[in-house]
Parts: sequence; C-alpha cells; structure tokens
Amino acid sequence: MSVVQAQSAPIRAEEDYLTTKQVAEMTGLSVSFFEVGRSLASPGHPPYLKVGSRVLYSRSDIVEWLDKRRRGQK
Repeated sequence: MSVVQAQSAPIRAEEDYLTTKQVAEMTGLSVSFFEVGRSLASPGHPPYLKVGSRVLYSRSDIVEWLDKRRRGQK
C-alpha cells in the first residue's frame, strides 16, 4: 500500500491572503464586523482560513463576496 500526499501550493499571505485588518480597509467595514461575523458564524459572512491563531481571507473570496452584494445597474 502506498501513501499519496496531496501537492498544494504554500500559503503566501502577503500576496493571496489578507488579514482581517486588510479586509476591513479594502471593504470600508470595521474589523469588529468581521470578528463578530466569525464568532457568530453569520450566514453570508465571507469564508476565512484559520492558520494557528491567524485568520486569513482569500483575496478572491472577498472580491466574490463583494460582487454578490452589488446592487443596481452597472
């Protein structure tokens, strides 16, 4: 029997992932908005990644999350 190891790209937080503070700055929302949303497991809260004690958000997930909240015509 052989063991198959998954090949995955390393997490590069400085390029692909954002901290809660960076997401707050990007969206214009408060840091506490994201902290409370995570702690309450609010539906509609953007997905996040927990690495040790760090909380990271994928930049592409945040862009998609914002796009879903777009209102009106372009």
